[in-house]
Amino acid sequence: MFLIEHKSVQAKNIFTQLLSYQTILYADAMDEVVAIVVSTAKSRWRLSSRFRDSSNDICSEITLDFGYLLLDLAGQDRETLTKLFPNSYPYLLALQSLQQLNAESIAAFFVGSLALPKEDRLRLVRQTTHSLEESAGEFSMDMLQEIEASCIEDKEERLMHTVKLGREGWLEQGFKKGVAEGMAEGEARGRTEERSEVAQRMIEEGMNLDTVSRLTGLGRADLTRLQRNQA
Repeated sequence: MFLIEHKSVQAKNIFTQLLSYQTILYADAMDEVVAIVVSTAKSRWRLSSRFRDSSNDICSEITLDFGYLLLDLAGQDRETLTKLFPNSYPYLLALQSLQQLNAESIAAFFVGSLALPKEDRLRLVRQTTHSLEESAGEFSMDMLQEIEASCIEDKEERLMHTVKLGREGWLEQGFKKGVAEGMAEGEARGRTEERSEVAQRMIEEGMNLDTVSRLTGLGRADLTRLQRNQA
């Protein structure tokens, strides 16, 4: 069983986290757990990969020791990553682009994602684009579309236009829905006010509340409030 932990910064509590996760997974599956840390930090990972200090042999017989495998994107060039992880490389680039938040890493992601099937690529581009917009205000849909166009010449291979149209369509649909709901609410409020005015006049004419409620559809509590206001 593999436990993959993504880190965007050097986390000194990494062993506490991994040990707690491994304990839960082992208790549930009773199987070995291989911990893998994927670092997208801007600087190279400098924390130890083992819990116990190798120079301390005094209590080595009784001290717990465990480690983790490390994939440090800051310490690997793109060519090496492509060879080592041909299928997952676009996802690693997506993590890197979200962390570094610069045009170069985002352009590398667009190019690297070409290795994925179109449907998977569209899903990944859509999710990454949304995350970039949420985490970095300087990257708008238009800017991301320009970055993609600058590194992918074939228009058929560009996906940002599709993502942008989908997003705009969703926003337009939400706007229209909001307007429709607002109009319906306004109409319902207007009908209620009209019935209240009619009920008010009936009460002023001396009609009993049961009759007014039956004719206007207003509840007894509403009519009592109108009657109180009249007094």
